[in-house]
Amino acid sequence: MWAVWGAPTHPTQYVSLLGSFLMVLASYASLFRLRPAAWIALVGSLSAWTFYGPALVITSRAVLDGSQLHRSGALVFAASAVTLLVVATIHALAAAAGKRENTRLFPVEASRRLRIVIGVFTLLACVGIGAATVLHFRETSRRPSRYLIPNDYVGWVEIHFEVKGATALPVEDGFYLFKFSRGCILKTSSSLESGWARDEYYYYDDAKRQPLPVTGWDGGGAIWAQSTGTSSDANSTIVQIHERFFVGTEAQFRSNDPHAEPRDCDVGG
Repeated sequence: MWAVWGAPTHPTQYVSLLGSFLMVLASYASLFRLRPAAWIALVGSLSAWTFYGPALVITSRAVLDGSQLHRSGALVFAASAVTLLVVATIHALAAAAGKRENTRLFPVEASRRLRIVIGVFTLLACVGIGAATVLHFRETSRRPSRYLIPNDYVGWVEIHFEVKGATALPVEDGFYLFKFSRGCILKTSSSLESGWARDEYYYYDDAKRQPLPVTGWDGGGAIWAQSTGTSSDANSTIVQIHERFFVGTEAQFRSNDPHAEPRDCDVGG
């Protein structure tokens, strides 16, 4: 889901997504033959664990470290997904290893009429979801951004959009170019765009650019807590549209003041 907003993806996410499709396929195949469907579901659920397993460990660490995750609905949502996956895995394993296909736990094969009805609805649902996904990605795409941060800088950077009198963002190789000076607030007359794109982050000096990875916890990332927001005056009129993120190691991010303010700078500073 986060990839829609430009977050980086990991191979395990694609493996887990494939596992989800396999479980959908298994649910339909179970109308005809339970044992083959059970093996498909087992492979699918184990594939899904390649993402949910590490995610469960990282989430547990965040809760133990005092993260605010446990005070929101995010933990409940994550726990529900893992619980359902546990049930699906056990169910598939029991069906695949069972000696009999027709038991009280696993019903008999469906009638021909029921197979046709469910097959038609399954096909329509898959086509609908596929079409909606394609349209969604087309409508939410945006021009990607390239962020240049001064070499070895550690701290918060901030971008203010739609600032009167500021310079518009330049474009480099199809990317919006955000070039920061050391410890800066970058102001631009350009608008903040939303949607999916593969953004890039670099440390830079006069000689070279060094890519900065964007990862989850314990992944060796260098970009953290990226967020967008607005500020309003007493009349609820929006006076500022901004984007903000931290540059540095995970340890530096955790020990940094989340309310620290960067210094001011101009576009291209």
